[in-house]
Amino acid sequence: MATWKEPETNHTVEDQVTPEIFNTLAENEVYLNETKITTDQVQEAKVMSETSTTRENLTEQDTIMGAFGKIRKWFADLRALAFKDKVGGTDIVESSVTTTHLVDSAVSTNKIGYMAVTEAKIASSAITAAKLADGSVISSKIASLAVTTEKLGSLAVTAAKLAASAVTTDKIANSAVTDAKISSVSASKVTGLADVATSGDYNDLINKPTISSGITLTRTTIRLNQQYNIPATGVYLCFVSYLNAASMKGVACLGTMSNATSIDNGTCSGISSIYYDGGYKNIQLRCINVSSTAFIYRLYISTNSTAAPTQLFDGDGTMTVIMYKISGLSAIT
Repeated sequence: MATWKEPETNHTVEDQVTPEIFNTLAENEVYLNETKITTDQVQEAKVMSETSTTRENLTEQDTIMGAFGKIRKWFADLRALAFKDKVGGTDIVESSVTTTHLVDSAVSTNKIGYMAVTEAKIASSAITAAKLADGSVISSKIASLAVTTEKLGSLAVTAAKLAASAVTTDKIANSAVTDAKISSVSASKVTGLADVATSGDYNDLINKPTISSGITLTRTTIRLNQQYNIPATGVYLCFVSYLNAASMKGVACLGTMSNATSIDNGTCSGISSIYYDGGYKNIQLRCINVSSTAFIYRLYISTNSTAAPTQLFDGDGTMTVIMYKISGLSAIT
């Protein structure tokens, strides 16, 4: 095999071409032909290497064998997720995502697929107030009956964390909301309540009605067509009790009447009716003043059930007027 001879570089212009120079060139040509690497040889060359024991970065002076050893280590440690554009729900091991692995506000509504979060995916007390962005919990993100008592950490869900109308009846499991979960809801937490709602004291009521301990009305019985100095001026509730010749009795309420001595031709009660002389007749009581203190009470009766009471009653039997004073002030004065 030929050996490489280093050409001399110290020739001068005066030097002549000698056979030795040609011999050197010839031998070097033979050497190059014997040792050259062709393109086919490069493409089909095998690189011998061993997988590195640790993951290391490539340096500026790695050998081909050493560089491929490092690359083999990196590929050996890579898993399926390294070659995926996106991580799917099935790629996440149950309970692998815990509160310690989530940065505050890292999980937002646009990061969670519909129905992606199920009970099996949530560890007890994993969801806290600090982990939920304001308004991030909406109804479409909550599966029916997904919220149970063991899934709610103490004070984890606050009003600011719930979107309007996010919590509906079908989203809450039976008995999910217990006294222990709403112990902080007291009367002081509710605005707009009246004082009586929290005190239970009757004295905190407004517009209380005046309740009398007992009302006793003065009862006066008078006969018709007789002069009386009583009852005095006031408003009275009037009844008529009629006992006919056959000792049959009837009662009619004539409503109220205001007695006064200063009214011309007296005052009148309301109109009622009694059964008299084979049919119903309309009656009315009139209080006619005789003096500044005396009255006469007269009863007027109609001829039939539809006519006005215009005739003075002077029939058989006894007609008694019963009056209850309900006011000391007359409507006339």
